[in-house]
Amino acid sequence: MALVVYVCGTLMTVIQLFVGSQGEDGKLSFKAPTLNAEELHGRFLPDNLKCDACYAITHQFYLKFNEFNALHKHYNFMLPESELLDLTEKICTVETFESYGVKTIDGTNRLTGPGLEGDEFPAMMAGGGKWPVRIAEMCATMVATLGEEVIYRTFEKNRNDKMKLTNLLCHDGSSAIRACPALDSNRTEL
Repeated sequence: MALVVYVCGTLMTVIQLFVGSQGEDGKLSFKAPTLNAEELHGRFLPDNLKCDACYAITHQFYLKFNEFNALHKHYNFMLPESELLDLTEKICTVETFESYGVKTIDGTNRLTGPGLEGDEFPAMMAGGGKWPVRIAEMCATMVATLGEEVIYRTFEKNRNDKMKLTNLLCHDGSSAIRACPALDSNRTEL
């Protein structure tokens, strides 16, 4: 069961409420994440959420590249430049990131949504508003910085290894973006 509540003009969503599985009386209680001034009013993504946003962007690239190639098998993963430009432009839109927002997980505000570890965590989410815009802008910056070709070729060469694309976009020290710290050799996911 999902519950959607509007609080102070911000969409708040409770994801996957399992009534009866918590507490003796079957009641669960949630409170909205406490957002600081930068999270509430800043134009850009706060630094503390950029790594999560980078993982969300990587997830969307990986998902949309695979979907496109499944529908256009005749390209055999060799997209013409015009198709690649259109595809990356469509990925970096507000609509792509509409289901992302912030939840407080273990006392820390985390960006959550499809492809992120906090997506299944039952909590209230501050979504909509500036979050999709901020992530879409970060996505566009990544494309402008790295280039559509570099992003797609990394995907193409490593179609079965999402972490290669994640490393390029989020962890690579040579990247101008580098939203996340370098990956620990013992760790495969954020």
